[in-house]
Amino acid sequence: MYSSILGKEIAEGLLKINKKVIIFDLAEDIATQTIQEWKNNFYGRSATFIKCDISDHEEFQKAFDTVRKKQRQ
Repeated sequence: MYSSILGKEIAEGLLKINKKVIIFDLAEDIATQTIQEWKNNFYGRSATFIKCDISDHEEFQKAFDTVRKKQRQ
Protein backbone atom coordinates (compact mmCIF):
# COMPACT_ATOMS: atom_id res chain seq x y z
CA MET A 1 0.00 0.00 0.00
CA TYR A 2 2.75 2.46 0.87
CA SER A 3 4.39 1.92 -2.51
CA SER A 4 1.15 2.88 -4.28
CA ILE A 5 0.88 6.02 -2.13
CA LEU A 6 4.45 6.93 -3.01
CA GLY A 7 3.81 6.25 -6.69
CA LYS A 8 0.70 8.43 -6.63
CA GLU A 9 2.62 11.28 -4.98
CA ILE A 10 5.39 11.05 -7.58
CA ALA A 11 2.85 10.96 -10.42
CA GLU A 12 1.04 14.01 -9.04
CA GLY A 13 4.32 15.88 -8.84
CA LEU A 14 5.02 15.07 -12.48
CA LEU A 15 1.53 16.12 -13.55
CA LYS A 16 1.90 19.42 -11.73
CA ILE A 17 4.89 20.24 -13.94
CA ASN A 18 3.01 19.22 -17.11
CA LYS A 19 4.56 15.79 -17.60
CA LYS A 20 2.61 12.82 -18.93
CA VAL A 21 1.81 9.96 -16.56
CA ILE A 22 0.70 6.45 -17.47
CA ILE A 23 -0.71 4.08 -14.89
CA PHE A 24 0.04 0.44 -15.69
CA ASP A 25 -2.07 -1.71 -13.37
CA LEU A 26 -4.67 -4.44 -13.15
CA ALA A 27 -6.90 -2.47 -10.76
CA GLU A 28 -8.95 -0.67 -13.37
CA ASP A 29 -11.48 0.76 -10.92
CA ILE A 30 -8.83 2.33 -8.68
CA ALA A 31 -6.82 3.67 -11.63
CA THR A 32 -9.91 5.17 -13.25
CA GLN A 33 -10.87 6.80 -9.95
CA THR A 34 -7.36 8.20 -9.54
CA ILE A 35 -7.31 9.67 -13.05
CA GLN A 36 -10.73 11.24 -12.47
CA GLU A 37 -9.43 12.74 -9.22
CA TRP A 38 -6.47 14.20 -11.09
CA LYS A 39 -8.72 15.62 -13.81
CA ASN A 40 -10.86 17.24 -11.12
CA ASN A 41 -7.72 18.91 -9.76
CA PHE A 42 -6.92 20.32 -13.22
CA TYR A 43 -3.62 18.52 -13.68
CA GLY A 44 -4.82 15.17 -14.93
CA ARG A 45 -5.09 16.05 -18.57
CA SER A 46 -1.95 14.06 -19.28
CA ALA A 47 -2.81 10.94 -17.30
CA THR A 48 -3.63 7.64 -18.98
CA PHE A 49 -4.47 4.17 -17.72
CA ILE A 50 -3.40 0.92 -19.38
CA LYS A 51 -4.59 -2.33 -17.88
CA CYS A 52 -1.49 -4.46 -17.56
CA ASP A 53 0.08 -7.02 -15.25
CA ILE A 54 3.49 -5.47 -14.72
CA SER A 55 4.78 -8.69 -13.18
CA ASP A 56 4.35 -10.34 -16.60
CA HIS A 57 7.36 -9.13 -18.58
CA GLU A 58 5.87 -9.85 -22.02
CA GLU A 59 2.56 -8.17 -21.19
CA PHE A 60 4.32 -5.11 -19.81
CA GLN A 61 6.66 -4.93 -22.81
CA LYS A 62 3.68 -4.97 -25.21
CA ALA A 63 1.92 -2.24 -23.24
CA PHE A 64 5.10 -0.16 -23.09
CA ASP A 65 5.72 -0.59 -26.83
CA THR A 66 2.14 0.53 -27.54
CA VAL A 67 2.71 3.70 -25.54
CA ARG A 68 5.99 4.42 -27.33
CA LYS A 69 4.34 4.04 -30.74
CA LYS A 70 1.51 6.41 -29.77
CA GLN A 71 4.00 8.99 -28.48
CA ARG A 72 5.80 9.03 -31.83
CA GLN A 73 2.63 9.87 -33.77
